[in-house]
Amino acid sequence: MSALRESALAAAGVRGIFTNLIDGKSVGARNTLDVLDPATGELLAKVPDIERDGMDAAFAAARRAFSSWSKLTWEARRSNLEKAFENVKAHREELVTLLMGRGAPEKPALWEVAAVLDDFAPGVLAQGLPDVETTQPGRWPGHPALCAPRRRRGHQSVESPVLLSYDKVVPALIAGNTVVLKPSFYTPLTVLRVAELVRDILPAGILNVVTGGDNVGPWMTSHPKPTRSRSRAPLRPAGGFSSPPPRR
Repeated sequence: MSALRESALAAAGVRGIFTNLIDGKSVGARNTLDVLDPATGELLAKVPDIERDGMDAAFAAARRAFSSWSKLTWEARRSNLEKAFENVKAHREELVTLLMGRGAPEKPALWEVAAVLDDFAPGVLAQGLPDVETTQPGRWPGHPALCAPRRRRGHQSVESPVLLSYDKVVPALIAGNTVVLKPSFYTPLTVLRVAELVRDILPAGILNVVTGGDNVGPWMTSHPKPTRSRSRAPLRPAGGFSSPPPRR
């Protein structure tokens, strides 16, 4: 690895153990997963391999936060989210470096970060919605939403982890939902870094980000707390980006 690339990765905080975001706090786990550099096979970082009790804590935090977050006006929620993303914008170069560290070329990495920070998030937050209560038969209010990627085998393509995570998170939050998000365990670093950057700005519990292996997706989609889930099947990146998680 070149000294320049190593320096850039170190400046972006890659060389260490990343944490999950649960109830406004940085949380680890008893076990970790290795995130590998697809170009060299070297270890980039470690991320938590969350256990079931950690997942339960994330859903409990989202449920508690829902009652107050959902009662805020659209403008109040927008103000919170705009402040959070202003802080993320100040760390734009770090996010680009993290995307490049997991194998993305520079131009696609620049495009992805710009798409989220300059186009999608501001566009969603600029919209308005009348504060009118409506109900729909068959829906149960007061539960968090979740985003739980599923792994599709047999594909060798690089996904866009920041865009494909936060293009669901931002609309959910501005609409008054709370979220439990699980990024792909192949490309979790940028998603975790964004969560870290908004941690001290957003109210605790409205956004919870967890990482883990094959068990986590089924835990989320079968969890009794949420009523709506948003799952997608990420394509496995060429070369892989983390060691296969232990089967339990």
